[in-house]
Amino acid sequence: MSGEGGIEDIELLRRMLARERSAREQAETLLENKSRDLYAALSRLQGMVGELDTARRQAERHSAAKGLFLADLSHELRTPLNAVIGYAEMIAEDARGDQVIEDARRIMVAGRGLLALINNVLDYSKAESGKLELALQPVEVPAVMEESIAIAVPMVMENRSVVHTKVEPGLGTVTSDPVRLRQVLLNLLSNAAKHTMGGMITVQASRLGVDGYRIEVVDTGRGMDRSQLDRLFEPFQPVRREEDLRFASTGLGMSITRQIVLMLGGRIAVQSVVGQGTTVTVDLPIDGPVQRRSA
Repeated sequence: MSGEGGIEDIELLRRMLARERSAREQAETLLENKSRDLYAALSRLQGMVGELDTARRQAERHSAAKGLFLADLSHELRTPLNAVIGYAEMIAEDARGDQVIEDARRIMVAGRGLLALINNVLDYSKAESGKLELALQPVEVPAVMEESIAIAVPMVMENRSVVHTKVEPGLGTVTSDPVRLRQVLLNLLSNAAKHTMGGMITVQASRLGVDGYRIEVVDTGRGMDRSQLDRLFEPFQPVRREEDLRFASTGLGMSITRQIVLMLGGRIAVQSVVGQGTTVTVDLPIDGPVQRRSA
């Protein structure tokens, strides 16, 4: 009995060792297969990373090329366009007939509108690539307002509207970029002029507390509903009415305006009621953007 029991124990041990060997071989096979799968996945991942890196470099080259193209195109377009506007101004000053003066004025309105469009496209490209720069210096806000309104007056008159200004006494000198501040005002005035027919546009500037000032452009025009307000600052999302194609645009003006206001350390807000008009409020720091003052 004891001999038979010993043989059974040996046989049981042999079977256990066989099962262990089989399990180990299966585990080794599974591990080898998983290792091959992992290696293959890693190789695919490395290939994807390489492709993405190549695509990124291509995108950067395309972006740089696009920026250079837009800069060159902008220069090539602005040079003759400024000449056209200049000659139209000369014709309007020297003309004797009412029709000639009116035609020259229309050329100026269209030319300035096109010039603003070109500038917005170029500035959007610069902002997208982080190359939109500020040149901060002392600025007299009333002077910038007068210059902007003088440029925008023909657009306002085109729709038989009028412009009024209100400047709080003692506003004083602020730190800003006069070119960019003028661009903000021109974009706001252009929008107001475009959507105000036979109405009034008011541009007003006032102190805002101790260290800020506020510029408002208020019009009595068509106004906007909530859906239009929601996409007002989105690039390439023009606020337009399908039934009236006169108001179509690239949708870049307000997007650029918002970016410039933020760069100047300020904020912009819009309130509007359909059929009653729109108020755009720009609040800016008197001493310029904080990050640039501390730099």
